[in-house]
Amino acid sequence: MNDLLEGLRILDLGRYTAGPYCAKLFVDAGADVIHVERPGAGDPARALPPLLDDGSGEAVSAVYAFLNADKRSVTLDFTTPTGAEWLRELVRWADIVVENFAPGTLERHAFGLEEVLGVNPSVVWVSITNFGGSGPSRDLRGSSLTLQAAAALMDGNGDEDREPLRYPRHISEFWAGSNAAHAALIARRHARLTGEGQHVDVSIQESLVASYFMHFADYQYQGALQARGWLDLKPASDGPIIVNWHTAVPWDVFAIALEAEELILDPELQPPLSMTANAGRVADVISRSMRTRTRREWFARAKEHRVPAGMVQTIDEVAACEHLEARAHFGSLRLPGGAEGRAPGPPYALSEGATERMRVVPRLGEHNAVVFGELLGHSEGELQAAAAAGAI
Repeated sequence: MNDLLEGLRILDLGRYTAGPYCAKLFVDAGADVIHVERPGAGDPARALPPLLDDGSGEAVSAVYAFLNADKRSVTLDFTTPTGAEWLRELVRWADIVVENFAPGTLERHAFGLEEVLGVNPSVVWVSITNFGGSGPSRDLRGSSLTLQAAAALMDGNGDEDREPLRYPRHISEFWAGSNAAHAALIARRHARLTGEGQHVDVSIQESLVASYFMHFADYQYQGALQARGWLDLKPASDGPIIVNWHTAVPWDVFAIALEAEELILDPELQPPLSMTANAGRVADVISRSMRTRTRREWFARAKEHRVPAGMVQTIDEVAACEHLEARAHFGSLRLPGGAEGRAPGPPYALSEGATERMRVVPRLGEHNAVVFGELLGHSEGELQAAAAAGAI
């Protein structure tokens, strides 16, 4: 991408997903991101499967590669005296600091907001936690699954007569990381205007609740609890497809597109009864018709008649998606040993100066000498002493 955020300095103290994804959104737009990892072990995401041969026989996590390409990797143990001092120097350098430790972790090591602003009064300190930095659930441990449950996201997902279903993998953390990047830029704008830094407190639970407002509004203003179930999901001959029949498309056009003449001939299956008392019968008619063709055949007919529809694609179909390829959404990663990988690009396209580039995945601690030596001004002897003490 074009380096529109060139000159913005991000200190990424994140691990696993939420924090590193927030920082990734900055590096994709040209910001200078330094990723601090544990000496020896690194970010725990380095061990997440699938593991790829990087071209030199070493294993690299595809998840880590996606989240941390183009960042500068340094190793630092801030629980040691030297590590703590060098972290303060990095905070002094940074415009924005991103972390997703459990609440209170950094405060216990003298990196609370008061101490941080004492080092750099204009810094924006972004914390991403399960339930936020305050409230009765502040210290609860959680996962993407438990947070989806706590936000009622699962309550609306799945069939009405079966158990709730989760959304895939770490979507909770990705949403929170995206919200954190947005909030960080707001706070950074304020800091540039006033010189005042501040703390940005991002709750993963709140990120999910905010994304689910339609169901919240139904309850808050109408007292309605939305039942699970999705009548628009129908089985074609080779898999499910979504056909949205709650639309402004003329009913006869919809029926013709789906080859379901019964929806035209039977008055009880026409609006408004088709949307209310007889919605179940309409769904049965649609289901019978949909089984006669493949997803792609139905998608083509729906497209021809301008009926909203979408195939439920598998991940291998998404990887080969003609539309995504036409938009050049997938990009290349160069792994530390020289091999190349493929991953989604930024979730947006810029009209001015956007260019394709190879994103480079760092080795653990690859930039120690550049960051601690050239950037912070420490001598080779100091780096050797810090390494011997386990600080880097």
